Amino acid sequence: MTLVTVEETVDGVGGEAEFALKRCRMFIHLLPSFLGNVRAGVLSILDRMLLRHSPALGGIPVSYSNEVCESATSAIAADFPQLHFFVRVNFVVFTPTVGCRLVGVVNKITVDHIGLLVHGTFNAAIGRDAIRDSYEFDAEQGAWSHKDYSKPTIGIGTRLGFIVQGLETTEKTLSIVGSMLPNDTGALAATPAAAAQVIPLVKPKPHKTKKTPKASSVKKPKKEPSKGAAKGPKAEGSKATKVAKAGKGAAATNGAVNKPSAVKPKAGKRKRADAPSTTPTKQGTTSATTPKAHKAAAATAQTPTPKKKKKRAKTSD
Repeated sequence: MTLVTVEETVDGVGGEAEFALKRCRMFIHLLPSFLGNVRAGVLSILDRMLLRHSPALGGIPVSYSNEVCESATSAIAADFPQLHFFVRVNFVVFTPTVGCRLVGVVNKITVDHIGLLVHGTFNAAIGRDAIRDSYEFDAEQGAWSHKDYSKPTIGIGTRLGFIVQGLETTEKTLSIVGSMLPNDTGALAATPAAAAQVIPLVKPKPHKTKKTPKASSVKKPKKEPSKGAAKGPKAEGSKATKVAKAGKGAAATNGAVNKPSAVKPKAGKRKRADAPSTTPTKQGTTSATTPKAHKAAAATAQTPTPKKKKKRAKTSD
């Protein structure tokens, strides 16, 4: 645990009474992993202290400066590996007190309370019991209106002055309880800088404008393919089908003239009885015949053909 000792306090830093400058002396326990860069280890410890409630500092540190190590060496206690040494540093601390006056920007409005942000960071709330009777909640507008219509209405984004009625602290956070019972509290006149931060209750409807086509959505003209070039995969496929059809037609015409030779059956397999037999013909071609035609051809081959008698020429005596 880091020990902090406050040696000097200067109130009202930057013209704000709720901020104080505190010069401190800290006893730091540094891990041995930062031996190569001690400054980086010290800054990592100081960074973890920011925007967290610190009882030793009496508030919430928002920044630090002028951090200096008191010695170039460090001590090791017992068998612990941490390095122990002192560091001097200046903290700017947010230290509101009960009864001080703060200004916040309204970020939430209900019938029960008003929520604010002080300096854009710290939460504050004003309950219904702490709001003057001159204000009443307007459900239609979602705002707190003053009975005197000449005075500004409290709505989202309104700069509001209030008195700190109490402080609720936890281990890391600080919540402010405010009050609007005094007459010098309430909505403040909007300055140009504050008016720019006001959030309207009803968002204005945007004007309808014609959408201009994006550069990527503009359709580019298609390039016409050259006459000799193929027209993509479909054209190639159609050409392939045409060639296949032409090949089939050519095969059919060739089969009409010269029928393909039958494939010889493999050894060990018998021919089917009704399978057509082939007989050799001239020019290496074969003609398919049925079994009946084959028998008829064999019978004609066995019967001798009658020889023609030669006619003798008559001679005159």
